[in-house]
Amino acid sequence: MKKIIVVLVLFALLLAGCGESKPAARSGIFDFEDEGQQNITAEPATPQPVAEAAPDASAFAQEQTGLRSPDDAVLVYDDEYVTISFLGCEKKSGNDYMVFYAVNKTKASLTFDANSMAINGESLGYVYGIESVAPESKGKIRFKTEEQFPTMEPDTISGEIDVYDFSFEVMSGTLHVPFSNVSVK
Repeated sequence: MKKIIVVLVLFALLLAGCGESKPAARSGIFDFEDEGQQNITAEPATPQPVAEAAPDASAFAQEQTGLRSPDDAVLVYDDEYVTISFLGCEKKSGNDYMVFYAVNKTKASLTFDANSMAINGESLGYVYGIESVAPESKGKIRFKTEEQFPTMEPDTISGEIDVYDFSFEVMSGTLHVPFSNVSVK
């Protein structure tokens, strides 16, 4: 008898959950419905004609970040494995970055890690960021801090970047790249 009562209770609960529901009407991109509140519908924006052509994307990016082009970068270090040049400082997502341009001259992927950095002789505290550059390639490497930079247009930079070949094909250890009071004006 107890088994029959349990089955009847479960069946009643199952039927109670199968009530009729009313589908919401959809007339726009967003349709919010809540009991006691009216629907709010946002319609798609109508595209407007563009009066003039958009500026060149690379010029816009350079204008927004204040970075030098790789051709105008300031040389920081050069050897048979890598060339590292300073492009400038940029603010991105609320963080300040020192941006370098690395040329990997090897047949192995190289990884770059900041050890310490200073702007105009003022240490930036904890600096972090690990970037990789593919074999025989070049690219930007960025390092950031939690602190704001004393200036986004430094006269000199100092620091140390560690370069790793994790495949051990070219370098068996860490390449330490120290630089001190490099004029970047």
